[in-house]
Amino acid sequence: MKNSRTLGQAAILLAATGAFAVMAPVAQAGTVSWGPATPYTGGNTEGNGTFTGVSVGGGTGDFTFASPSANNYTANLNFNPGYNNQINQQFKYTLASTNSYTFTQAGLTSQMQALFQGGTFSKEVCSTGFGTGTCRTFTSTDTGTSAESSTLVGFGTQIWVTDNYQSTVASPSGQITGITNTFATTAPTPPPSGAPGPLPLLGAGAAFGFSRRIRSRIKAAA
Repeated sequence: MKNSRTLGQAAILLAATGAFAVMAPVAQAGTVSWGPATPYTGGNTEGNGTFTGVSVGGGTGDFTFASPSANNYTANLNFNPGYNNQINQQFKYTLASTNSYTFTQAGLTSQMQALFQGGTFSKEVCSTGFGTGTCRTFTSTDTGTSAESSTLVGFGTQIWVTDNYQSTVASPSGQITGITNTFATTAPTPPPSGAPGPLPLLGAGAAFGFSRRIRSRIKAAA
């Protein structure tokens, strides 16, 4: 089955490039299909993350969102058959952490049909909305074996992602077979040990009243 083959290739590519040290995705987890008769809608939760689709561009195939291991996620956009339209297309979605862990890493890998290379890929990850807040752009070349990953700084528990894709040469060359997005979250940094906590409101009031009585006594004695 093409989807299973593509997912296997994605896992091998991630391991080879060192994007993230994760296990192979759970087969068919959160898979939905799209095409002229079945436009993509909806979303799902896997592990500690919730995926919500917004819109999908040209092509037909399936999208798989999975949690290969704790706090690591893969979002695979698989084309069937290969996509070779030169018009720029976008696939937009959001990803939210359900355990208050913040997003700290993201990666992008593209897959091209062997001997039919010639595509452009980019991914924009933003912290407050599509194109807003802190944004990070990722790119992948058209060889089908390269990838880019980066640390996300200043991102919270939800991210807004836009995949951009198009072939750069006319059919039959430049067949895109898949785009793999990877993400990782980490636990929030705990406060330093021994840090003084806020003074309780009742305690603060009592201390103020005691200090006022002492001052009154000193004035009376004088």
